[in-house]
Amino acid sequence: MPVRSSLARLGLSRGLALGLTFLALVTREPLLGRSLGEADGARYLLGLEQWLIQGPGAPFVYAKVLSPGYYAAMAALVKVGLGRPQVLMDAASFLAAVISAPLLYWIGCQLTSPVTAALGTALFLLAPAVWWLGIEPHPQGISFLFFLLALAAFLYRRSPAWLLVAGVCLGLGLLVKNDLVLLCGVFPALAWRGGARSPRAFLASLTIPTIGAAMFLLGRSWILGLSLGASQHLSQKAVAEFWSIPHGAEWLKQLVPMFLAGGVVTFALVLAGLGVGVRSREWRRRWLAPVALWAAPGAIFWFFIRGNNARHMAPLLLLPLWAAIESLALKLPRRRRPGLAAIAAVVVLGLNWILVAPSSNTTLYPSANVPASQRDLVMRSRELAGWVAAAPGPACFIGNYTLPYMEQAIEQSRPAQVLSDGGDAVIIGGARFMEVDSSAAYLAAARRCELLNHATPHSLEYDARGAHERFLGEEWQALPWRRRWFPAGKASLHTNLGIK
Repeated sequence: MPVRSSLARLGLSRGLALGLTFLALVTREPLLGRSLGEADGARYLLGLEQWLIQGPGAPFVYAKVLSPGYYAAMAALVKVGLGRPQVLMDAASFLAAVISAPLLYWIGCQLTSPVTAALGTALFLLAPAVWWLGIEPHPQGISFLFFLLALAAFLYRRSPAWLLVAGVCLGLGLLVKNDLVLLCGVFPALAWRGGARSPRAFLASLTIPTIGAAMFLLGRSWILGLSLGASQHLSQKAVAEFWSIPHGAEWLKQLVPMFLAGGVVTFALVLAGLGVGVRSREWRRRWLAPVALWAAPGAIFWFFIRGNNARHMAPLLLLPLWAAIESLALKLPRRRRPGLAAIAAVVVLGLNWILVAPSSNTTLYPSANVPASQRDLVMRSRELAGWVAAAPGPACFIGNYTLPYMEQAIEQSRPAQVLSDGGDAVIIGGARFMEVDSSAAYLAAARRCELLNHATPHSLEYDARGAHERFLGEEWQALPWRRRWFPAGKASLHTNLGIK
């Protein structure tokens, strides 16, 4: 009987792992390659195209000190003829999402019960921000896969060599996208987890972030051809540029992605589960430190980075979700626990799907209905590309989050364009792109455009008086309830001519 029971559990675990892999596959593959996703996807694609033309020294490669390994790897794949930049970037994100699914389940089984691990993994895979990571040309999903590999090696370790494997995987993940460092506290937290708290194991766990950090610093310096000091200075400069204390409505903008990234009902589930869990001494002993060191550093850091978005919050959901489901599941009748928990998970997914309507804005208020949201984004992207192509020249395009899509539209129409520095603007294909963050800055940029550059200012984000307009996500301004099931209508475009 014990042997049969073990075999049955093994068969169930394999079935759940395959099911979760299939879930990741069927929810991502049909949506692959249709859009650039959020604006940073367009920025990374444009950055890779500049890297291919001018190498790592190209001046306008977005976040190259934060993702040097990603650019180097993608450029190498393009150069050996495996495909075009966007195709390879999309494929890498998709494969990372599919490979992550069984890995997430295995890691979950090391931390909690198989049922909790499976339900938490399913909710995580279908969280809006996580779903988008697998269908947009962005390094975050690939970076997170390397982190999961590092975490799996750490939990599996059968010898000290596995600590080295974990450190190398972490280093590769950091080279792909270095904000992965915000999750590193989980290694010592898990080493100190439970009753057998060994100082030796705790110290050993610190070797993983040490190895990872060393790989990142040395690897970044080598890839970019910069000294350690110069590359670190550029990294600190990039963070300082966006570091700010929120004021007024900015508080809401910084907080909203935190509860919409995983789905609004999933967020409520996590809060309820953590609230129940902290009342239990056993739960606190097992979960409090890992959950805190997994989620708190990232949540605090991104709150003070201007323009926080749902993608930043995506990885932070995982451990709190497992911990919350475990605490709530223990309140259910033992024999009916798996079935009731599965029904609850389906209800949560369904409510997530209908409570937040589809939106072309994937960063601030993403909907769990990702397919419909992507349809909106594709439609808006086509409108944007047509509008850019029709804009009379010489032209200045002024704004913020719409500019990368505009730049990419011009690059796609005339490939191998080199970005050049226009002082207060980036120039591509003869058009000037001026980034602004306020109405006052927009009006000042529009005047400079007309008076100094003798060009016409255009914007999808500000009207002629400088009032802020919304392009992506504009459908939220007049949203009927039926919008949950029907696509949004054609959006209006705001073209500003002759600003005085």
